[in-house]
Amino acid sequence: MDMRCALVTLAVTILSLQAGAQVRIEAEKLEVLRVTAGGHEDQEMLDFAPAGTFSGDRIVHWMGQENPGDLIEFKVPVSKPGKYRLTLGIVKSWDYGIYQPMVDGKDVGRPLDLYSGGPEEKSFAAKVDIGTIEVKREHVLLAMRYTGSNPESKSDPNPGGMGLDWVMLTPVGGSGIGDVGQPTPAAGPIGAWYEKSTGVLLVISGNGTWTMAHPDRSTTPRAGNWSQQGGAVTLRCHPAGVTQLWNRQIGSAAAQKLVTGPYDLSMVWTLQMQGGSLSGTLRAGTPRIADGGALAGFVPYNDPRSTPIKVSFAPVPRTTPPAELQPTIEKLRTTERGQVGSGLEDWLSGFIGDGDVSSDERGR
Repeated sequence: MDMRCALVTLAVTILSLQAGAQVRIEAEKLEVLRVTAGGHEDQEMLDFAPAGTFSGDRIVHWMGQENPGDLIEFKVPVSKPGKYRLTLGIVKSWDYGIYQPMVDGKDVGRPLDLYSGGPEEKSFAAKVDIGTIEVKREHVLLAMRYTGSNPESKSDPNPGGMGLDWVMLTPVGGSGIGDVGQPTPAAGPIGAWYEKSTGVLLVISGNGTWTMAHPDRSTTPRAGNWSQQGGAVTLRCHPAGVTQLWNRQIGSAAAQKLVTGPYDLSMVWTLQMQGGSLSGTLRAGTPRIADGGALAGFVPYNDPRSTPIKVSFAPVPRTTPPAELQPTIEKLRTTERGQVGSGLEDWLSGFIGDGDVSSDERGR
């Protein structure tokens, strides 16, 4: 995929409503066609999250999964056949598992780890852009297939629950940021950008995911999902580990308290394409750090007191990466395979070239 093609597509894409009307349905209103193990319920969430966190403060909760391959399947009505972007409102929680979305019996998008990394008895809302699907009738069969559990998931004896808040199908006409070339849930990187002041690398992939790496060797990459509305691209993530906080002013005890405590660490970038660069704002949960690095308070990203931060990512040339990016690339080259993130690994091998990044350099 030529980088220039991806950038042009990013710049000019606008959603079209030619296929039909946008459909957003509360999960608890969907017909459940089958559940291969356990049971499901319409669950009120006020005991697990502040009012308004989830749509209508209710979700569909599925529990009792026994083996990888178990699934729950919903019937989602659509106004008319056509091409749609599938977006899910999912639940992340302390005792949830890993799930592969499926449409009409086929895998779409990537497996979703619904473990929150947060405290017990607390749940968080997340919006996940699964990708573009082709609807050939007036409904689709949406399934969530259990694939296993994060080893940190805390439910005993059966970690691996799942929560679904809502399902949205948005008509599309033409290519979007994630539809460059032939649309496919397995699409690799379509672009790479970097922050000149920090050396942070951002890789956006065509399967609806993104990965971001910092040059500091003590940090691990962040990853999340993106969505596009017209020319605006939104990146979302929820740092699940201390090494993803990237703020050296936070002491280790305060960082651990942030990750394990009742804090919404969501980060939202809202970006526009401007001459090949991605520029806009970042809103993130902001810890208040006292002298000595202790945690003195916390302001969520969606709080009126939260101040948006201006950000700008320049495109990475396909040939020679800029000097500001070299420390990040060297770090990724020597990081054990599987710890880098698939988007960054694909970019390292595809955009720089396999000859420059060997499996030995990145670890086996």
